[in-house]
Amino acid sequence: MFTFQENTHFSQALPCTREAFWEQVRKQATVWRINARRAIMTAVEASETEGTAAIQRWLSSSDFQKFDLKKQNMKKKTTREAWANKTDAEKLKAYAQELKENLPAFIFSCREFDATPTEKGQPFCHRRLKDCHLNGLVMLDIDHVENPMQIWWQLRDNAELMTRTKLVYITSSGNGLRIIFTADSSLGNLADNQIVFANALGQKADKSCIDATRNSFAPKEEDILFIDETIFDYYDEDFDKMYTDAYRHEKTQPINHRFDTLCRDGSSQGSTEIATQQHFFGVIAEKYFDDMNSDVQFTGKRHQQRSVDGYNRLPDVFTREDVMKCFNYDNDSSVNTKISRMMNSHQIKKIENGVDKGKYQKLKKLSI
Repeated sequence: MFTFQENTHFSQALPCTREAFWEQVRKQATVWRINARRAIMTAVEASETEGTAAIQRWLSSSDFQKFDLKKQNMKKKTTREAWANKTDAEKLKAYAQELKENLPAFIFSCREFDATPTEKGQPFCHRRLKDCHLNGLVMLDIDHVENPMQIWWQLRDNAELMTRTKLVYITSSGNGLRIIFTADSSLGNLADNQIVFANALGQKADKSCIDATRNSFAPKEEDILFIDETIFDYYDEDFDKMYTDAYRHEKTQPINHRFDTLCRDGSSQGSTEIATQQHFFGVIAEKYFDDMNSDVQFTGKRHQQRSVDGYNRLPDVFTREDVMKCFNYDNDSSVNTKISRMMNSHQIKKIENGVDKGKYQKLKKLSI
């Protein structure tokens, strides 16, 4: 249960079905744009040593020349002049960026957006925080790496992380990896989960990706390294209730962790930035973040208590229908997620034999 935009410039952010996902990644236009972007960037890099001959093919292409002409005819004189002053290599880089930005895009952390009326009164689902509804999926972007496959092999061999992994693919640059995984609300919000998951891989989470509405441009099918097709129905109702309101109020910073915890080389970064913020904003900044964290933590504790109460309401031997009733769920996806989490936490087990085969048994009593 996530969303997508067929074109980020003018399309609505709508629910993405299984069929829509595969249609977008298999489109001829998607494949061509990704292949062309990579070829252009390779040619530009080669031009640094081989000269203009390395990029001549792309400078001569009709698609680039149309793009170049559009830039030459921009309305603002200063913008036209700035374009004219760019080198051929810089113009090709800009063209490669436009190819990327015209790919379909998925918003993996949002199951839907509220529709608001346009100037003509028509409902439109904008991709913005104030209209978002979280689904409990987290997007981790690991970019600018020499060999994304090494990170994938490391993830693939980590059984604990793979139990939470739903989708892994190589990004359109060819130098990055995008990992979509399920959030653990006990760790905190989306940013907290990004930090912990990235650190487990020896990577550093990207601060610029904490926005729940962050776009993930589509891969081509052959760049998908792993997909668990339950991603299309996944919905963590508890996470949604715990954090959506905070995100709709733009409270997206990590609650329990710090982005400067670990870098790729094992060193710590970010201390200077934090010290600068404290120096210039002092008590005001501290109070802002304290208030923000207090609001989210209060909501988190309230939902944790509801989760504990729901578990304790379950009979010692119970069915899926009992889970739906005791946790006040209204859909099978939430039931599946809750059962999976309780089993992973060794709170319950599935009964494999006897008259209660197929049911579940509680293993402990919970409290906060």
